[in-house]
Amino acid sequence: MRLIDVKLNEIRRRLLDLTRNNRLLNHRSRGQRTLQIVDELPTEVYRILVDEGQVMQFLSREEAPPDIRDALPTEDAASTAASTAGTQASEGNGIEAKTLLAPVSKEASVADRHRDRNLQTFLSGQRLQTRLVHLAREATSSIEEQGCNILYLTLGMVEWCEADASSEKSRAPLVFVPVELKRKTVNTRYSVQLFDDDIVANSSLTELCQNQFHFEFPGFDAEKDELGSYFAKVQQAIAGTQGWQFLPELHLGLFSFSKLLMYRDLDPRNWPDGERLTSHALIRRLTGLDSDSSGDSDGIPDPATLDQIVKPIDCFQIVDADSSQQAGILAAKRGVSMVIDGPPGTGKSQTITNIIAECLAAGRTVLFVSEKSAALEVVKRRLEKNGVGDFVLELHSRKASKKTVLTEINRVLEKHAAVRRVSEQIAEELRRVRETLNAHHRELHERLGVLDISPFEAMSRAIGLAAEPEADCEIPHVMEWSAQQLGDAHEHLQTLDRRLNRVGEPGKHPWREVGLQSVGLKGKQRINKAREELAESIREFTQAASNLASELGRPPASSIRDCSEQIAIAKLLLEAPKELTTAFQDDCWSSDNRELDSWINLGQQRQKVKQSWLEFFRDDAELKDWQPVIRRRKARGRSILRLLFPSWYSDGKTIAGFSLDGKLPSLDKQLGLLLALEESAKLRKHIEEQSSQFCVQLGTAWHGIEGNWNTLVDRQP
Repeated sequence: MRLIDVKLNEIRRRLLDLTRNNRLLNHRSRGQRTLQIVDELPTEVYRILVDEGQVMQFLSREEAPPDIRDALPTEDAASTAASTAGTQASEGNGIEAKTLLAPVSKEASVADRHRDRNLQTFLSGQRLQTRLVHLAREATSSIEEQGCNILYLTLGMVEWCEADASSEKSRAPLVFVPVELKRKTVNTRYSVQLFDDDIVANSSLTELCQNQFHFEFPGFDAEKDELGSYFAKVQQAIAGTQGWQFLPELHLGLFSFSKLLMYRDLDPRNWPDGERLTSHALIRRLTGLDSDSSGDSDGIPDPATLDQIVKPIDCFQIVDADSSQQAGILAAKRGVSMVIDGPPGTGKSQTITNIIAECLAAGRTVLFVSEKSAALEVVKRRLEKNGVGDFVLELHSRKASKKTVLTEINRVLEKHAAVRRVSEQIAEELRRVRETLNAHHRELHERLGVLDISPFEAMSRAIGLAAEPEADCEIPHVMEWSAQQLGDAHEHLQTLDRRLNRVGEPGKHPWREVGLQSVGLKGKQRINKAREELAESIREFTQAASNLASELGRPPASSIRDCSEQIAIAKLLLEAPKELTTAFQDDCWSSDNRELDSWINLGQQRQKVKQSWLEFFRDDAELKDWQPVIRRRKARGRSILRLLFPSWYSDGKTIAGFSLDGKLPSLDKQLGLLLALEESAKLRKHIEEQSSQFCVQLGTAWHGIEGNWNTLVDRQP
């Protein structure tokens, strides 16, 4: 046997589970994944559900007929009794049935309760509803995520044990009828109906009988065999096996046949003649053997060379794709076997969509398989959105029933779609545009000059230095520079930068503007003489500054700034009027001058306020009490009734009488001027009350309330 056959047999054996861990061989009636049906006949249920295609409902314990209600066990008791011997009942066709209820008389015909569309359970209403909700959700989740149905109604049961009859007994369902649970609303009852899928027998039981017990177990063909006849064949087949017996039980449960189907696919007896699975190049590669795949020799193309390889007129991609995705698409067209990996959102579904479109354009057939049905839906929607939905045949999903598949095939075969060729003019235009863009790309990255630097690299470096200050200089013949010259320039600049960090800013260096590059003997003599003269001048200046500080009564100057301040004070004293001499000798200057400063500040404020009304009123307007006029103007100025008050007219005449031109401005301007007059009058009053206190101190510098107050500020000692 060849190595690849040995490896496939090992893989096949790992898929087959013939132990009691397999629920298809060791079914248990307890738990949320199964619901046992009691007091029903499998043949009648099969007739109603499959042959007639009717919908059936479930009855709770409370809804059972009165004559059998007390015979129904509890859920725990039913699970225990399911694994023990029970009573037998006839189904009317000579086959004894094992139930949990009292036996039915053999002379009696099938009871009416076995012919209705109700399935009796032993669960209470609440527990029955909870169980059905769980089964429905699990079945729906499997269909939506994996595209396969796992909800089956099992008819008939084989109780079996190992060669030793005293060993533990197991129970294997016989026939699996695919069903689905439906309800109109959350407040309505669940009903069960046939799901459009194949009715299958227990293949695991068949494999168990062949591999371990070495006898042929009868198969079931739903289109040819009758259920009652099949049960009879089963009883006949197991009659000679010790500890084996047939039980006519019904169960609704969740079952998966995925591994068993893969086990059968790997059986060499099921392979077509001349097309052995072990001869396929991909299978040989996955098993670690060499293969002579013609497409893989070219490999995955370089994304940078795609424009030279692929012509626009030969491209049939229907969604956007970048260069890396296009490389994978072209490799798939060549027949390369590969894995395309990437996190969510990186364009894997777009790449698959384009691969399918390209293969369709090449007249090839594509089988798209996914563990999750969501991935199939995404690609299918993209294909339909871009006009190739008629080429897609959905084979494995919630909607992919036999009838639906056949109907879809017939619809597409009868459809006459117009074939539209790609415009050669558009393809040629696309080729020219692509060449223009590629030429721009080449020029951008072409290395130029002796420096061997591309424009892209130069611009990238310039952008990286955009925030740095620019030197106002011109570099001649820069395109003729060599790499050595550029390196030397870098080194010189770095040397200059290090020296500047050590020396500091040249404009502030003590030796700035010194143009001497060397000093001879004569130069040194002149420098020494100038140094001695400068030192003597500094000594004289220092002595003069000390004398000035002493005359001013200030500490000696310690810097050029201190000297400059003392010189400025001396100049002010020399420029001061002689009449201030007496005022400066007043003792009040030795006391706190904050009151004087405050009084002068009042004068400056009045002088500023007066400027705001002086252009409209006479000087004597400041002496009048304007508060009553302001009060009446504010109260009545916005009212139309103001014209009824005589005071309105008299106040207007008063204002006009004090104005320079005899006219009245607007109301807002009147109020602003009057308020300024009122403030000016208050300041004048405060100034006059304190003038006697400070006029003596100021001496002849005091020129009255209308004098220049800024002069008083400048002349304070």
